[in-house]
Formats: sequence, C-alpha cells, structure tokens
Amino acid sequence: MLAFEQPPGDLPPARLFRALLQRRPERTLAYRIPSAEDFALRVRALRAAEIGLLLDAADEGVEELRGSRVSTALLARVLWTGDAPTFRSADELGGMDGDDVGQLWSEALQALGRICPTYALSDSTAWVRALEAGAREPSNLHDAFVLALCVDHGTGAVTPRPDRYWGCSPAELLDGHWMIWRAARAVYLAATKTQ
Repeated sequence: MLAFEQPPGDLPPARLFRALLQRRPERTLAYRIPSAEDFALRVRALRAAEIGLLLDAADEGVEELRGSRVSTALLARVLWTGDAPTFRSADELGGMDGDDVGQLWSEALQALGRICPTYALSDSTAWVRALEAGAREPSNLHDAFVLALCVDHGTGAVTPRPDRYWGCSPAELLDGHWMIWRAARAVYLAATKTQ
C-alpha cells in the first residue's frame, strides 16, 4: 500500500536529486479541494519513523478499518497549505466526499513516491543509483560536493554528517537525505580519485 520501491522513471535524475535536496521535500498537487479551489495543496515528505507510527496506530484499530485509517492519517499528516497542515487531524477528512478523499490519496501517494524514499519501503540501492546519476549532472555538482564534504574526520574514520547541510539535528533527517548523501559522497570520491 505504501510502496515507494523504485525511483520515478519519468523524472530525470538531475531533478530527482534537486527534489531531495530540500530540508523537507515537497510536491504540489494538481488536485484542489472543491470548497477551497484557490488553495494549492502540497505533499510534504515524512521521516520513516513518522510513517511507522501511523502504521502502528492503524494496527490498533478494527481490522476492516485499518487501510482507511492509514490513508486518512497519512493524508492529514502530509498535506500542507501555506506553512501549515491542511488538516488538523484525520477526523477533519471525514467531512469530505469519499471520491475527493480517494483522489487526494491517489495523488498524495504519487507525490510521496517522488520525494519520500525510505529504507523500509524502497529499493535504496536503486534510489542511490538514480541519485548518483543526478549528482553527476553539472547543475548539481556544486551541491553534491558540498553535501559530500559534510563529514567528521577521526582517527582512521570518516563519520557522515549530512545534518550539517540541512542545518538540523540528525534526528530530523529523512531516509532520502541519507540516500542523497550516499550518492553525493560516491560521486565526490569518484571525481577526486581520478584527479
């Protein structure tokens, strides 16, 4: 249901790389809520632990409702308008038409599949490979190298510190941030090895 296994094949690797460079990647939806058509909806990526908590909460409910609980809870969590969540809770989605919720769910999943890879739900090797191709693009090399250099050097060890690139605590990093750091680091090491 929440499978984001492969990187999107229709999105050029350079654009995919730039999409994941955001502190909290977002994607604007084409869909508009009929009663609020002037407001653009955006989907915002979640940390893997946030997705896990939603799945855990759904497991505690009645079996027949689990799928709908996950989808409404996920929608309430990922949909943003301006600088705030569109819905304060999943209960607010209950007042919407079922077809509208279904359309939102479909578009939100497609958007998350472009900006929210996780180690639990994605083929991380395929994502890193696509991100490496994007990092090698001349328009992305600067950011790739800056990100790749976010490390601590110790006695015979290099410790990844991608949190420095985004100016956040390590706990706020998304799985996609770790994947893009791995890709950037691989491209940087390959480029500096040949010089």
